Amino acid sequence: MMNGANWIDAADTAWYETQPDAASFELHSPEELAGLARLVNAGNHFSGKTVTLTGDIDLAGREWTPIGGGGTGGQFRGAFAGTYLDNEGKNPPTVSGCTFTGQLYSGPEKNDILEAGRYVGSLWYGAQPPSTVKIENCTISMPPVAQVGGETYATLAEACEAAQQGADKTVTLLADVAGDNWTTIGLTGLTVEGGGHVLTVDKQAFRSGGGNTFRDLTLDLTGASGGYALNAKPGDVFSDVTILGNSSVLYGILIGGTEAGNESVIIEGCTFDGMQNAIYDSESGEVENLIVKNSTFQGGARFIFRSPQGRFTGNTLDGVKLNIMKEGQTVAGNTFLNGSRISFYVDGSVFQDNQIRSESYLEFTGADGQNRDLRGNDFGEEIIVTTEVAAVAVTLPASAKPGSAFAGWSDGEGLWQAGDTCSVTEGVTFTAQWTEAPPSGGGAVSGGSSSGNKTETVTNPDGSTTTTVTRPNGTVTETTTDTDGNKTQTVTNTDGSATTTVDQDGRSQTQVKLPAGLVDAARENGETVALPMPGVSAAADKTSAPVVKVELPADTAAKVEIPVENMTPGTVAVIVREDGTEEIIKTSLSTGTGVAVTLSDGDTVKIVDNSKNFDDVADDHWGADAVTFATSRELFQGTSATTFSPEQDMTRAMIVTVLARYEGVSTEGDLWYEAGQRWAVERGISDGSNMDASVSLEQLAVMLWRCAGSPAASGGLDFADGDSVSHWAAEAMAWAVENGLIQGLGEGVLAPQGQATRAQVAAILARFVQHTHV
Repeated sequence: MMNGANWIDAADTAWYETQPDAASFELHSPEELAGLARLVNAGNHFSGKTVTLTGDIDLAGREWTPIGGGGTGGQFRGAFAGTYLDNEGKNPPTVSGCTFTGQLYSGPEKNDILEAGRYVGSLWYGAQPPSTVKIENCTISMPPVAQVGGETYATLAEACEAAQQGADKTVTLLADVAGDNWTTIGLTGLTVEGGGHVLTVDKQAFRSGGGNTFRDLTLDLTGASGGYALNAKPGDVFSDVTILGNSSVLYGILIGGTEAGNESVIIEGCTFDGMQNAIYDSESGEVENLIVKNSTFQGGARFIFRSPQGRFTGNTLDGVKLNIMKEGQTVAGNTFLNGSRISFYVDGSVFQDNQIRSESYLEFTGADGQNRDLRGNDFGEEIIVTTEVAAVAVTLPASAKPGSAFAGWSDGEGLWQAGDTCSVTEGVTFTAQWTEAPPSGGGAVSGGSSSGNKTETVTNPDGSTTTTVTRPNGTVTETTTDTDGNKTQTVTNTDGSATTTVDQDGRSQTQVKLPAGLVDAARENGETVALPMPGVSAAADKTSAPVVKVELPADTAAKVEIPVENMTPGTVAVIVREDGTEEIIKTSLSTGTGVAVTLSDGDTVKIVDNSKNFDDVADDHWGADAVTFATSRELFQGTSATTFSPEQDMTRAMIVTVLARYEGVSTEGDLWYEAGQRWAVERGISDGSNMDASVSLEQLAVMLWRCAGSPAASGGLDFADGDSVSHWAAEAMAWAVENGLIQGLGEGVLAPQGQATRAQVAAILARFVQHTHV
């Protein structure tokens, strides 16, 4: 019989059937004892008869149907091992000299898991035997439900306590566990390996102190009357965890952080089903980096997303609500189904590469006047927008359907093209409009208009077709489709300021001309000019990357923003020189919706995703984005082709080399840091000594301060150890703190003499580039 099956299925009643009139019987095996249960439960009371168990039995962790139980109403009225047993407890029994090992239940619901050494009541029917039951010289061993190292434990609480006190911090579940009156288990720094088992509880299962990992586990709260499954603290990781609830269960995971910075909680591959809120993210956003990815939300389990730098990627939401609450959040690559609601409360969050389907819709609430760029998302046939504020602006995406050409979005009153920005003051549904390619024929021309647009299609002598759509505002879109279905599209703005051509391979080339008045006004106000062009998609391969050429008034330069639909921290602009050489613009800045760079008249750039992957920098590493920023701009290099060594100390040789690259200096030379060392000495950034020594935080502050021109600082050092900064570094450190480059280690600690790691320097350098080129 398989482990976990019920002994009643293997019941042996031959000992009774061969001599039913006998006055006494002996039982030698669990199968024969299960036979007694079957006979009693069928109505045989054994009145006046004696049943003797001849020795210890081992129930081997298999389910046991109580004698006289299972809802049968049967009672045993004979003598068991010479002692009278009564289902109603009138004559408390004595059980002597026996060892029972197994998972023993009481009552028809089979929900009373006995604790070791407590009682043997569930051998017979009754929720709990009278307190006067005598148990003499007996051992009751539960089957192990969890393991730590080589030791097994009868309860999960015991296993967690052992792991907490011992060297082995991994608790492995060996069986499903259920508890009617569950006691919440506290744990810190442990790994709970569920092994696919189910933990059925009626209240909070775990109370985390942080640093725990929960993996491959189901928490079943479908029978609970409120509360939540577990709480999470910084450093917790949830992987392949399923949480089942009901409408009275408030939360699946309740998350809270501390006053320290850069705290994270990771939730990956999990399922939330049935509770009111899948995840409760603290209203104060105490956990800065809540990462939720590749998870499923269903059964009404909504998520109010408050983590300031949180990332919500690759998830599936089926008929539930997502609230996007903070500016610095990323919501990308998700699928929204069956009327899911996406609520935007503020501007600034990244919303890209999502698929919105089956009556799922966008809701704008909270801040009035929001601007939301929907390009780079897939809405299929319709975009549904509702608003609870006076007005919002949405920039519309493109759409695609096999065999059809996208003609724009209809709001019932007019037709909007991809890239158009429209003001929404009340609920509206944008419906995709399509045109079919006309039948071929030499030089045939067809025309028409829809919602004020003028459309003309020409069949060219080579069999290709050219469709020209002229909007009322004068924007012209010309699409040529060859006989193989390949398309080339050119969009020209009304004033001719931008022309974008997309060839049959999907590569775009855009030429933008900015008038002198716009450039001069932006320069005077210190503003960035958003190029009037459709968003492009960055490519990892430079040969297929989109190309943008900017025409400015002669001998001028301007800071411009190139709209990019698939922004990552590694997205950069690459300048294309007249001789065909290319160079990454190291000061390429991410604006969330594009790349900002300073260009001169006639400059041509490519938009490239130059992100690097390192085995020792996981996606959820606190410094992952900063490492990507620094390496994609080729300021940093890895310590090998596959490693970055984020926790390795930064040496003085490394930092002068990085800063020299940032300044555009070639760092080639016989000694890898020689060029950077020479540049640093010549510029007065460093004296060039002790190149192998680790760089301290205050030394780094001084070097960056000198690179920035040694500006004056107006703030102080409000840290518990602020007065420990060396006198020669005081002004530089004050400047770095004032401008957010150096933020301390949390809890009011600056640690100015502490050694800076490569990941820390990457983060500080990313802030430095942002600060000096904003």
